[in-house]
Amino acid sequence: IQTMTFASFLPVPSLRDAFQTALCYAKSFPASADGGKGLLFYGPVGTGKTHLAGAISNALIARGFDVVWANTPQFISKLKRSFDTGISEASIMESHIRAGLLVLDDIGSERPTEWVESRLYEVINARLERKAPIVFTSNCSSQELFDRLGERIVSRIREIAHAVRFEAPDFRKSLPR
Repeated sequence: IQTMTFASFLPVPSLRDAFQTALCYAKSFPASADGGKGLLFYGPVGTGKTHLAGAISNALIARGFDVVWANTPQFISKLKRSFDTGISEASIMESHIRAGLLVLDDIGSERPTEWVESRLYEVINARLERKAPIVFTSNCSSQELFDRLGERIVSRIREIAHAVRFEAPDFRKSLPR
């Protein structure tokens, strides 16, 4: 994510509002996150959601803010591996709960199980209670998130995150092979 910046993002016209929302959020942080307000970037694959979440992260890190980036499926895998690695699940969870900003990239793409739902709920709810912001990215619609993560999690995401729809062609399809 270190190469993801606002300068390197090439927005198509349909993404100008999403770009401006992300840029304003980063520039006015922490005021933009007052009360724990975050963002939910959602839409089809390859539209720049992760890039703009990375740009926010990098802009805040450059200003000295504590940001934890977590690709959600990898975060879940890391928690599962904690049983074998000697790194406690509690310490992993705590680092994600205590960060100044948490980015949960690709939420909804993890395999839904009760255990996964429980861990995501714990992190999201703890941050909601602390009024600590989260930036989410997802390829899922609201209904798909509801089906995969359940009502408790989606309700909290709706409460804390301003939803921004990304509508654009998959930029990866135009990359040389």
